[in-house]
Amino acid sequence: MTLRRASMSRTQFVTVVALMLTVASFLVALCLKTPRPLGQQPQPDSFEYVDSAWHLAHGDGFVTSRPFAAHPGLNPPDKPPGYPLLLAPFTRIGRYPDDAGRGAQMLSLIYPIAVVTAAFAIGGATAALLATIFIWLSPFASTSAVLAMSDAVAAALAVALMPLVERGGRRASIAAGALAGFGVLVRLTSIAILGALLLTLKRRERLLALAGSMPFLAGLAIWQWTNFGAPWRTGYYYWKPNQPLIALHYIWHAGGSEGALFPDRLRPHSWPDQPNWILYPAILVGLLWVFGPPLVGALGLVATVVRRHSPSARLTLWTLVAVTGLQAIYYMQSARFIAAPASMLIVMATVLLADLVERLIRTALDGVRTTGTTARGDQPTSMTIVTGPSFASSTSILAPNTPRSTGTSSASSSSQKRS
Repeated sequence: MTLRRASMSRTQFVTVVALMLTVASFLVALCLKTPRPLGQQPQPDSFEYVDSAWHLAHGDGFVTSRPFAAHPGLNPPDKPPGYPLLLAPFTRIGRYPDDAGRGAQMLSLIYPIAVVTAAFAIGGATAALLATIFIWLSPFASTSAVLAMSDAVAAALAVALMPLVERGGRRASIAAGALAGFGVLVRLTSIAILGALLLTLKRRERLLALAGSMPFLAGLAIWQWTNFGAPWRTGYYYWKPNQPLIALHYIWHAGGSEGALFPDRLRPHSWPDQPNWILYPAILVGLLWVFGPPLVGALGLVATVVRRHSPSARLTLWTLVAVTGLQAIYYMQSARFIAAPASMLIVMATVLLADLVERLIRTALDGVRTTGTTARGDQPTSMTIVTGPSFASSTSILAPNTPRSTGTSSASSSSQKRS
């Protein structure tokens, strides 16, 4: 046992060192990327994020100068204020808009940090190392580092819920609710992730999470009420009054996808022209290489079902159902819209793979120990001596004939003397 424990300790130490070096290298590689010029980024989203962040930082309020023929001048953006609030400080420390581009790059680092942290908290260092490798090899994290878009931050906030629900308790529930509430400020469709969180938690923890999210939800409702006339009206109704955002017929919608934004690594120059109900499940299970290597998502789905009684697995299942269901009836189609459940599946896959790897290592160490014992000609039972409270019972089992043989010899001597 001592040999195996020492070998496992060395293996764990090497894994932790490899994890630290890999994560640091990945983050440095992302920071060395050159952000795309603002004019070459998705429009009008990137411009509105950067422009509204600049106006926030310079005291103009949450407004944008995005051209709008119906309302010339400054207007409230159609996006919620969460991401511009995070981006605003960076617009004051350099030359605009390059400073905003570098700020967006720094914010994109939250995504790999969140995925690695969740994998480490649930599955240990091996899972975190695998998660780092998977997202490094995939387009989403690398592409997010050169765009001023909120998708990576929104996905990171969702993934960060996994270790919190796994830990449980009062503080973790409030923190999870606050993260999910702020996620709605970053992307309005993240309301589905908040719903998934509430469905995952039990009654008391659910109330605590709801309380943690209320300041952000109330602030958003007040802002929308002030600018658009009702707490439930968003900026999309202001900018696109004739565009239905949610409709059942969008399930069959094909085309108009932003495939070029986060390309499929297996087919970088083409994107499948499929309806939502086919495309999104294909991305999630890993038939398209966007968030993780091929079929890693399918392995994550298996791991989620196997571990369905754990809070993190339940959260993953509810998020998968809620987000995919919402985006299936959403008027736009893009892989980035399901970044949260896809990233959670990657975490669950690494947890399962890490467990398999560690079992193989233990089996190999046991085999090496047994081979060494046989080669030396030692008794196999000599390796089973343990320390602790069971030591006495273990030694009596190892040498069961010693007391009885001694007693028999003493009895024979006494009988001879009497004779």
